[in-house]
Amino acid sequence: MERNTNWGLILGGIGLIVGVTALVLAIGAKNDVSTNAEITAAVKQEAGRAVNSLQGELQSTVRGARNSVKQLHTSVANAEQTATQLRQSQSGEQSQINRNASQISTLRTDVDRLNNQVSTLDQQVQRLNTRIDNMR
Repeated sequence: MERNTNWGLILGGIGLIVGVTALVLAIGAKNDVSTNAEITAAVKQEAGRAVNSLQGELQSTVRGARNSVKQLHTSVANAEQTATQLRQSQSGEQSQINRNASQISTLRTDVDRLNNQVSTLDQQVQRLNTRIDNMR
């Protein structure tokens, strides 16, 4: 914000100098018979107007810059809050993924065990069928 204010003051000062110079030249060209006192008074009056105008513009620029900074601070705070929520959500999701992976591993082990039991039962059924066939 300070940089914007400094640039605004520099540009305003340059504008003031240009305005005063133009006024002096215009007054000199318009009325060669005017006295130095009249020219000085006119220059002071115009310089006062220019300074007041510049001061108003600078105050407006500073207010705008302050409002922009406030909005930026608010936006940053909101972004930080959202980032925190996303990190918490991501952490929770990762925990759920880890639990799911563990459950999948346990289920695979259970399926392998059950397949072995089915195979054993199939063998027992075949032996029983063979005994029944032999008994007939």
